[in-house]
Amino acid sequence: MSLLTVPDSRSRRSRSPSRSRSNPAKPKMEEGDKDTDKEPPPDKAKLLLMERRLLFFCTCLVGVALVVWMVAFNSQGWFIVAAPDQEAGIFMNQSQRFFIRSRSGLFRICRTAKQNQTVSPVEMCKAHEMFPSAEKIKSDPSLDANILNYTRTEMFFSIVSTCLMLMGFMFSIYTFRNPRYMFKRLAAGIHFLSCASVLVVIEVVMNSIEYEKKNLPFVHPKTAIYWYGYSYYLGWLVCIANIFASLAFLVYSKKRKGDKALTEEMAMADEPTIIGR
Repeated sequence: MSLLTVPDSRSRRSRSPSRSRSNPAKPKMEEGDKDTDKEPPPDKAKLLLMERRLLFFCTCLVGVALVVWMVAFNSQGWFIVAAPDQEAGIFMNQSQRFFIRSRSGLFRICRTAKQNQTVSPVEMCKAHEMFPSAEKIKSDPSLDANILNYTRTEMFFSIVSTCLMLMGFMFSIYTFRNPRYMFKRLAAGIHFLSCASVLVVIEVVMNSIEYEKKNLPFVHPKTAIYWYGYSYYLGWLVCIANIFASLAFLVYSKKRKGDKALTEEMAMADEPTIIGR
């Protein structure tokens, strides 16, 4: 028998150096890296800050425009008709008085006149007639079927524009809670309608003045002069504020998905949603 023994294969395996089958350790992510993944890059952060500041400014602008518009259409400063000579006035055959001046608004008119040259002028204000009777129209020299239509249109669109501006202001605030693009477009559309309704009021006021000059000498004497008041110019400022807000919300209402979005919240908000029951 030979003294040499063949070593067992198991012993070879036991003697052979153990090979690590485990995968190489991956470098651990630091906490700072996780935070940087969630935060937008510096360029996107600046764009996001600029967008929110501009939309916030437009929202405040619409709120201020709403207050200014309520002051404008409740005042009697849309246009003023006056006699060239404020001391003498213009004698009116219909009322047997001397016309001095009148201040007209969308809902009321204030007329200043005096009975003769020895007394001081007196100002009287009254609300515009909306639905007078046929006898009232014939007896009152300041009323006409066409001028009544102008007055009703002014009142209607002034109320509609106020409601639209209030809705636009609320939707503008809501876009900060839900940055989805459709709400920004909705706010932009409402601001545009507000601007259009204010423009209708301004245009109707201008046309009514031209009609009164030609057909209602009692309201607008032929020798009288007229000019627009502060409410007229406030209406133009309200119109400009609403159209600026409409353009701003429309520009920032683009769909931004994935990497194009400024934040993960905006990316998720602009994803398509299925509206179920």
